[in-house]
Amino acid sequence: MYLPLQDNNKGWHNKWFIVSNPASSLPPKIRFPLVHKAYWDDIPMPEEMTQVDVLLSELASLKATGLTATAVTLSFYKRLT
Repeated sequence: MYLPLQDNNKGWHNKWFIVSNPASSLPPKIRFPLVHKAYWDDIPMPEEMTQVDVLLSELASLKATGLTATAVTLSFYKRLT
């Protein structure tokens, strides 16, 4: 199979187009980079785990009734518009 190669890039703009990449329209909320905090990796305390267990059981019961990520997304989208 023969593939002709170009030795220059002249005329490429006749076949292609350029899309601009403007700066973000939303300003950053903070001027500092995020710093990882060591306690973010800690295991939750027992009193925090009770809340986690309650939320996980609620999610399990909703999932058992047929709740899916798609249904949540569509519900959110409908309420947004």
